[in-house]
Order: sequence, then C-alpha cells, then structure tokens
Amino acid sequence: MVRRPTSSLTRREDGKADLGAATSDRLQIAAQVFAGSSASLLETLPVGHPTAVLDLGCGPGHSTKLLAERFTSAEVTGVDVSAGYLADAAMLVPTARFVRHDVTTMPLPRAPLELVYGRMVLAELDRPVELVESWSSQLVERGWLVLEDLEWVRADDPAFLSYLELAATTLRAQGRELYAGQLLAAMAPPRGTAVVRAAVSTVTPTAAQSAAMFMLDLAARREQVLSRGLRTEQELDEVEAALAPFLRDTRRSVVTWGVRQMALRRWGGR
Repeated sequence: MVRRPTSSLTRREDGKADLGAATSDRLQIAAQVFAGSSASLLETLPVGHPTAVLDLGCGPGHSTKLLAERFTSAEVTGVDVSAGYLADAAMLVPTARFVRHDVTTMPLPRAPLELVYGRMVLAELDRPVELVESWSSQLVERGWLVLEDLEWVRADDPAFLSYLELAATTLRAQGRELYAGQLLAAMAPPRGTAVVRAAVSTVTPTAAQSAAMFMLDLAARREQVLSRGLRTEQELDEVEAALAPFLRDTRRSVVTWGVRQMALRRWGGR
C-alpha cells in the first residue's frame, strides 16, 4: 500500500477524496517551506510604513499572516475566491480583513494601494504578464508590487522529475506555466514602474516536505489529469508510489527550489 500524507486520504460523505483538504494541507507545508525567504524579502525591501496592504490569492491566510506581522500599522487585506479559505484565514489572522474577490478583476479591493503582494499565484492564472500590468495599475504613486513565483526546481531522482513533468504538462494544457517566475524574469516592467528588486531565492526543503507537497498536489489534480487524458490511473499510481518512500526523508539536498522575487515600484503615469 502506498503511504500517503494523511490529508490526501480525507474523504467526504460521498466517499470521494476531499480535494480541498489536500490543497489546504499542501499550502500549509508550502508556507513552512517559503516562510523564511518571504520574510527576508519583506524585511529588506525599503517599503516604509504602508497603511494599505493587499495579499493576492491569500488562500487560508499563511502569507497574510506574514504581511500582518511585518506591517503592524497597516490595514492588511487578503483576497481569494474561496469562501472556505477566507473563513480559515480569518481565524488564522484575526487582525486582517478578508474579501471574496477574483484577483483577475480590477479594481482590487482598497485600491489604490501602497503595497500589493502575491506569492505563488501566477502559475494558476491565465495571462500572467497582463495581470502584473493590471496589478501595478492598482498602486498609488510610489506604491509597491511584490511577487514571488517558482522559477525552477532541481532534482536528480526520477520520482521527483516524473511529478514535475506531470505538473508542468497539466498546467500547460490549461495555458498556464508552472515556472511562472521565468515569465517575471523575462517581462519588461509595466509602464510607469521600475524594478527595484529582481533575484532568485534558493529554498531547500527536506525531501519529505517536497514529496508531501507533490503528493497532495497530485491528489488535488488527479481527476483533472485523468479527464484530460494526460496520464492513466496506473501511471498516476506509479508517480505516487515513487514519491512515497521520501515522506520520512529529512535530507535537504534532494530537491532545490528557485523562487523569483520581484519588487516593482510605481513612479508615475498609469
């Protein structure tokens, strides 16, 4: 039997996997993995003391919590389309405000804003470059748009490589890009903005953390992959079985993540 992360076995009353639970737990692990690099970015940017801060695609509130802890005098607002996530976020960060809103729809809540932040959101959205331009238009003059997205993942073991190939293929079938950080690196700054920070932060989670995130993501995307004919049930089972032995592996040399960190500042016209 394949040993799975506990949440991937959560079932609804109809017997089907609770994919929301799988995704939520994946986001919790991701929050632990990326907390240090995100906190360092927010601490070192010369953003001053913004009073209005927005978290794009806040999910269950992990990134919103970072923002609230960093900008204690600001009104921090998290936005997401999931009512369930927003309820979880409100419990996690009671000092923040949460609004149900599609981040692809302008205007954003509370715009114009002094700081807009998004972590790992572009890979799940259509037309990411256009969205960066739209988000930058929601800033006050001298306001900040701070984005973090995956640029690359390095792994040698075939188990991780098989999952990464599947994840990239699944997103591309939807017209999306797993390595959205590469798009950030290649794009010209939107009109009226300048790039203040552009770097890649290297993150080294344990093999167990990477395997758990990948298996939970696979659980959440499984029906979609099958319906599109991208893999068979047997092939998905094989990917999962290959990852399972790593769930207790504490090594940090197995998988390395490169996260594109980009900070734009608005200086003039929209």
